[in-house]
Amino acid sequence: YDWVDKAGVYAVRQGPFLIHNLKFAVRWQQLDQIGESPHLKKYVPQHNYLSILISGKQRGFAIWHGFPLDGRICWLFKMMLDTRFMQRFQLRKEWPCVLV
Repeated sequence: YDWVDKAGVYAVRQGPFLIHNLKFAVRWQQLDQIGESPHLKKYVPQHNYLSILISGKQRGFAIWHGFPLDGRICWLFKMMLDTRFMQRFQLRKEWPCVLV
């Protein structure tokens, strides 16, 4: 996809497809089978996404579908999105932890 920007949204959205395909590839190799498989999932990136940049002093700048917006509301929205995203990856007591 030549038109895809270098943005983290694509990496985050592609993650589940990559995990599925890697797991399938390992199982496929273990079965010693050769050829293409219909079980691989194809990732098709979205064409539009919300881009929000923090500009300092609790202000931000956003672009969505070519429409620009700036101000505190952008900062608040980005903080809410980032907080929710990071909460999904918090270590929990029931998860085993390996220290390196």
